[in-house]
Amino acid sequence: MYHNGGMSEPSEATASEPGSDASDGPPDDTLDSTASPDEASVAESPRGPTRIGYQPGLDGLRALSVLAVLAFHFQPGHGFLPGGFLGVEVFFVISGYLITSLLFAEHRRNRRVSMRDFWARRARRLLPALYTMLLVVALVVAVFFHDELGALRMPLLAGATYWSNIQQILSHAVYGQEGVRVPLQHLWSLAVEEQFYLVWPLVFVGGVFLVGRRRFRWIVGALALLSSSWMTYLSLVHPHPGTNAYALHLNRIYLGTDTRIAGILWGAFLACFWSPRR
Repeated sequence: MYHNGGMSEPSEATASEPGSDASDGPPDDTLDSTASPDEASVAESPRGPTRIGYQPGLDGLRALSVLAVLAFHFQPGHGFLPGGFLGVEVFFVISGYLITSLLFAEHRRNRRVSMRDFWARRARRLLPALYTMLLVVALVVAVFFHDELGALRMPLLAGATYWSNIQQILSHAVYGQEGVRVPLQHLWSLAVEEQFYLVWPLVFVGGVFLVGRRRFRWIVGALALLSSSWMTYLSLVHPHPGTNAYALHLNRIYLGTDTRIAGILWGAFLACFWSPRR
């Protein structure tokens, strides 16, 4: 599973001053969208680069989330940490928080957001590892499971172009189905995040331009609430439990961008109000 997670200038006001100008967004010393100290900086603009501080505490949260997900997959369906899959939701919240903090930091410093630089950073961070993994998986399947190579073509294409979650829904591939080898199923979560990365800078720039930063945060909260409510509704209105239609319905809820974007948007909503100081 791939997830992306700096020096800063003094902020105009601390995050604890909701009535100040800082309430329009988090202070400048926010976080990069990679929880890694080696990506220190970027977003060139006429007024200089936007650099934001590394927060090791978020790496700790991600580490715990990874351990929870691994524990869940160690013995799925056998009661060993059955809630471990919620670690993915933690990743989503952190990603939404980091990305929106990065956009706020750049906008506050430069009064603009370079979407070209934003997307270039995401590509440099994710694509090399992703394409290497896809190549290795394709080679392993071609050599050791040659009969399954044909079935891997569409998942490979979907994984490389960030619509793996949609491809799995359309192909009725139930996530985590026992006895079925689907080596690229885990890319659904990366697909959800990358779809967010592609669209969110446009929404951010458009929203801040049209309604301002103060009102934009409430739009973010409304979108998060809408996605959460939609997921809840779909969970309550479902086919008869125990049927194949029921399994596919739950699968669609679990993998859908419209339902799983809720966690990312709640993280983005938090970034509208608060950011830790270095």
